[in-house]
Amino acid sequence: MLAYRRETIAAIKDEILPLLEQHWREIALDQDTVKLDPDWATYEMLEQAGVSFVVTARHQGELVGYASYLLVRNLHYKNLRVAEHDLFWLDPAFRKGRAGIELFKKAEELLRDEGVDRIFHNVKIQNDVGKVFEYLGYTPIERVYVKTLGG
Repeated sequence: MLAYRRETIAAIKDEILPLLEQHWREIALDQDTVKLDPDWATYEMLEQAGVSFVVTARHQGELVGYASYLLVRNLHYKNLRVAEHDLFWLDPAFRKGRAGIELFKKAEELLRDEGVDRIFHNVKIQNDVGKVFEYLGYTPIERVYVKTLGG
């Protein structure tokens, strides 16, 4: 059984790096040209400003997953406080069953308590977990496109 809770980047920075590396190897595009290089100072600054929000999953105390969000006021609808997902990942050994669903449910509970009105999640086309979000009641609303400009 996993334990889920809100933690700070500052508190888990050293512990989360090996998981971020696994996450990067699993899903990152353009790994030959875009290396994993977290901007810890900015994460900590956002956290101090109350903008960064991280929910962790632990098994017997060991970090095995996370869901990270940025909390912002929507620029088009300033009355809405939204959580935009930054990263989410769960160790493959814990992906069977409901562990991922429970991670997102705990995140929803904590974000609701924080005054968030809406949560936005993006999913990778090559690793589409949209069905999980649809199961949780999310509605697909758009696709995201990227173009590399070189340099």
